[in-house]
Amino acid sequence: MKLSMIVLCYASSVGGAKPFNGKVWHIAENYLDHISPFETGKFRKVQISLKPESGEQVFEALDVLDVRRGPFELATLLAMERIEFRHAALYIIHDAMMKLAIRQGWDTASLQQAFDKLDNSTLDRIVERNKVVFNPNRSRRAMLVGHHDEESFRVYAAVWKEQSDRPAMHQMWETKPIYVYYQPVFGRLKWRDNRTLLLLSRANEVVAELDTETANVLDISTRSTRPSQSPNDSSSRFFIRGFGKPGDKVQ
Repeated sequence: MKLSMIVLCYASSVGGAKPFNGKVWHIAENYLDHISPFETGKFRKVQISLKPESGEQVFEALDVLDVRRGPFELATLLAMERIEFRHAALYIIHDAMMKLAIRQGWDTASLQQAFDKLDNSTLDRIVERNKVVFNPNRSRRAMLVGHHDEESFRVYAAVWKEQSDRPAMHQMWETKPIYVYYQPVFGRLKWRDNRTLLLLSRANEVVAELDTETANVLDISTRSTRPSQSPNDSSSRFFIRGFGKPGDKVQ
């Protein structure tokens, strides 16, 4: 069986655990991105649960492996600077996965390669629907891109005009940082006409509209219009790299 989910969380019984759990979703998913496909035999999900008490236990429940490890002080983790926090979370995930790999007889080389690559990055996570959609007269094309960090999950439309090599990035939606599989708004893009781009949810409902001429976004739920936002400085370089041609995959 291929591993499809890694979860890092703090014990739910501890006050303040929820902010920590939201901040590390994208780190766990980033790690999984870099090892997939990863063969585990019979396990679909690995959950790494941190606790304040010392000790380590591993529990098996059907296709889930639950690793409970401590001691970890929640206040210490949350007090870390952003980059330090990200790399601490990465190390915790990697250390747990390597120990499980040795215990279960899994491949350790791919885990180490993933860690080495991620440890030399900022750990921002880019998620994309690697499909370009053209407007009716084929003068513009667009692709759905998500930017996932500890603060939020932002949905962007990358839009190319005419024969341009670089897209304009338009933020169409923003929500809390949770596992991307559970993001109902991360569905697909569809052109209404030659200038209007629609963001559809997984349920095929229109969530937002982008006027690619004015760069204004209409939020369907509130019927309010706002200028689209571009990625901030820390993430824009990730969007630019890999978008030289429509359909290029961001690494």
